[in-house]
Amino acid sequence: MGTAPYGVAIAPGGGQVLVTNQHAATVSVIDTGALAVAATVPVGRYPEGVAILGGFAYVANWFSDDVSVIDLAALKETRRLPVAEGPRTVAVARIASPEAAR
Repeated sequence: MGTAPYGVAIAPGGGQVLVTNQHAATVSVIDTGALAVAATVPVGRYPEGVAILGGFAYVANWFSDDVSVIDLAALKETRRLPVAEGPRTVAVARIASPEAAR
């Protein structure tokens, strides 16, 4: 892993494990079949919490006040979402339909 590994998430099916690396500002994507790092993805400063939903990982970047979105098929950050100061963790939920969210 990178420097100061912190948060861990396991992709559905168990094929990938993601580990945030606080001091390196990266996420290591581990291929569990090969037992090797498949990619090291640069993200915001001091990444901590990580969660996975629908082929994407969401990473809370504490010092850059944003959440990185990682495409797990492409193994790259696709965008950053600005959030309130100092996010430390992230949670995701699947909503069955827009009506269910009301």
